[in-house]
Amino acid sequence: MADFLNNLPGSFSTLLVLNLMVLLMFLFIVLWIKRQNNYETNRTVINEMRYSFEKTIYNLTERLVSTQDRWMDVNHLLISSQQNKTNDMQMEKSVYLNDFLKSNGITETDISPDKKLVFVLTPFNKNFESTFEIIRKVCNQVDLKCLRGDEDFIKSDIFSHILKKLLKANIVIANIDGRNPNVFYELGLAHALDKNTILIAKTKSELPIDVKSKYMILYQDDNDLETELKSQLLKIYLNS
Repeated sequence: MADFLNNLPGSFSTLLVLNLMVLLMFLFIVLWIKRQNNYETNRTVINEMRYSFEKTIYNLTERLVSTQDRWMDVNHLLISSQQNKTNDMQMEKSVYLNDFLKSNGITETDISPDKKLVFVLTPFNKNFESTFEIIRKVCNQVDLKCLRGDEDFIKSDIFSHILKKLLKANIVIANIDGRNPNVFYELGLAHALDKNTILIAKTKSELPIDVKSKYMILYQDDNDLETELKSQLLKIYLNS
């Protein structure tokens, strides 16, 4: 165990040990209370302690992935394995035309991706318009096509239209500021379709816990977003 921890990066091994210590402490206290034959009467106390320990573990995990360097530190094995793949070992992504896709009007011609297409998931609100324009600008700079769901006039089912764009896209960018339910639903579809996804947000503080642990571009201003997004787009495009 000691050798294993010694081989881990410093910040990761430290926080891992802290997480384990918190968990073991909680289990020890629960067992001690049960031995006192007062488990039912102390259920409230145990629940409060569990909440406190869960909050501590969550805060430690949040620190673990709070910056890009820390996130890469935690996921260094995964990143290394991806970087070591040769082109001839990479399998072309394919989507199976299942009943769900067929029921939404998807055909064989819809599931062939366009390597240069970037589809943007964003709330259709003027408050997010400037962010979308920056995304479009960056895509143009790296010779990629940028689309979002409301740019075409659709008489039929809008969901079928969105689904077709998701299938066609090589890269999906999701602006998850504002906790928009449509954006999160479409992001879930993009993940299920195994799309290259880029999450962007100004802060993690108001995001659901399911996406807080995901790597995302956290930016402070337009220049920051432009620089980080260009780097990520080029990296994904060149490796896809």
